[in-house]
Amino acid sequence: MLIRPPKLSQLSLIARLSLALLILILPGVLSLLISGWMTNLSSGGGEAINMAGSLRKQSYLIAATALAPADPIPGSHPNLREVIAEFERRLYHDSIRKALPQDDKDAVRIRFNEIESRWRNEIRPGLERDDALYASILLPSTHQYVHEIDQFVDALEQAHEERLKLLAQLQWISLLTVFGVFVWILIWAYRAITYPLSSMAKVANLVESGHYAARISTPASGEIGTLKTALNRMFNELENSYSQLESRVAEKTAELEQNQTALQLRYRIKALLADHEPDQAIFDSVLKALGEFIPLQNAAICLTETNPRDIPLKSAFKLANNQQEGIRLGCLEQDCAGCLEHSQQKQGSHPRKELVFPLLDSGITYGIMPLTLQDGITLSGWQMQVLEDVSHNLGAALAGSRRKQSLHRLALFEERSVIARELHDSLAQALSYLKIQVVRLQSQLNDKPDDAQATLQELREGLNAAYRQLRELLTTFRLQINQGGLNAALQATIKEFSERTGIQIELANHLLGIELAAEEEIHVLQIIREALANVHHHAMAHSAQVHLAWIGNEIVVQINDDGRGINPSPERAQHYGLSIMRDRAHSLGGSLSIQPGLVQGTQVMLRFIPSTPFSNRESHHDTHTPSPASQPESDRPDQPSFNRHSNQDHSA
Repeated sequence: MLIRPPKLSQLSLIARLSLALLILILPGVLSLLISGWMTNLSSGGGEAINMAGSLRKQSYLIAATALAPADPIPGSHPNLREVIAEFERRLYHDSIRKALPQDDKDAVRIRFNEIESRWRNEIRPGLERDDALYASILLPSTHQYVHEIDQFVDALEQAHEERLKLLAQLQWISLLTVFGVFVWILIWAYRAITYPLSSMAKVANLVESGHYAARISTPASGEIGTLKTALNRMFNELENSYSQLESRVAEKTAELEQNQTALQLRYRIKALLADHEPDQAIFDSVLKALGEFIPLQNAAICLTETNPRDIPLKSAFKLANNQQEGIRLGCLEQDCAGCLEHSQQKQGSHPRKELVFPLLDSGITYGIMPLTLQDGITLSGWQMQVLEDVSHNLGAALAGSRRKQSLHRLALFEERSVIARELHDSLAQALSYLKIQVVRLQSQLNDKPDDAQATLQELREGLNAAYRQLRELLTTFRLQINQGGLNAALQATIKEFSERTGIQIELANHLLGIELAAEEEIHVLQIIREALANVHHHAMAHSAQVHLAWIGNEIVVQINDDGRGINPSPERAQHYGLSIMRDRAHSLGGSLSIQPGLVQGTQVMLRFIPSTPFSNRESHHDTHTPSPASQPESDRPDQPSFNRHSNQDHSA
């Protein structure tokens, strides 16, 4: 069976490209081989020409040496034998022998044979005979011999030039052959590859623009033909499935737009809460972003006391607000109080204009976010989900900020416990020892004069007062503010002093939901404890009131009692309570005033601007406004206002 070779069109694309490259490379390889051969033949040609040309000078040197008189000075003229030897060395040099062709009929070979034969048969024997007759014809003979050498050199140069011309002709032939093969390959590549591929690209562009009925009709073979068939099949499938995809694309587009809007809002709020501590400016930005996401009449963020989710909220205050002018505030008409009831209700699926979202984290409520929608606006499920996510993010941010405060507070309490332990182990034991020594000294001086007894009694009273102050200081240093925060610590302090002193003490704390710094909580709590201790030791009061509230952008703390009022006399020795209270107020950057009450007793007032992020507000509206009797005297018409850095001294 005869096996026929495949046609060129039946070969694969790689095989055809390989064949084309082989055809393109073959002329170049042949040209390279011929050029190498010609270069090898021409190598040494220049040296042979130079060496042959030097024979002319050497011939004249031989004649001059032979005809020269005897050396007047030995060694001043070259020796004839040496000159003849040098001429023969050059005549039979390897470069000249390599340049001689093998053909005896070649002009170069003929010229060389002539000069070599004449030298060997005529000139050299004449020089060796030292004949006077030959010497007379030596110079004309040399001229004739040099002329023959010139002809030999011309023959060498002409032969060398002919080789170079032949090499140039071969290079041009090779270049034209390569160029012709290259043009043929380009034409073949255009017909077999470029044109079919460009036709496929045009049809693909038509399909891309929506003309799904377009098909590839250009003839092609090999891999290009396979690709053409596959593309036509794919275009058929695209035409069949496009009608089904249009409806699905429309649905997915709407869904993606919703997801993108929700994702952008989530990311924007996450970035705001992640890069900054939560404060009024951040919450205002959050409400502004919500207003761009959903048409709102008004929105607010209200902070509350931290409660578990299942415990009803009792109070809240508004930290941030975003509302349109002239629009009813809804549940915010009474600040945040009217929204607390909404926050306890389960958000149903029925449309509601007023929505309240709790700010939760790990089941703990940190505040609420009341929203009032514009008329005719109904939220879908995904919008409600986004709002719930935002409320959870706000709750997490508030929780994170309070956790930071708790960690800082814990570190501060640990440091204070170490100080208390050191005081107890050193100063308290020393005072106890002094008290024992005073008792012993008093027993030994019972029969001494009354002056010594009085001095000893004062010393004993001073030691007792110092010891009592130290015990109170240790109690203060060991004071811990647990997870209940400042409010729980205040309640524990009120209970402690009420049970210990028998004085009826009332607490009105309107700072629920406000997170103070750890140092601020300690200073406020210790000022209240010191004031209550003064009420117990000096005021002879039956009742006292402790009020904490926001006034403007300040925190105001009041301690009122119904005792005997301010002592006009100077402060006694060993009584440092008032100085310590003023120092603590100065550490808070605030002011402390001690003055008579409206009716009786004494009023201690502390004012300061807190450093926590939640205090950066232009105004505040509390859900529980203190009664006039409990308002700071600086807010009454006949009282002056207090400056942040004022530090007034009053004796008590």
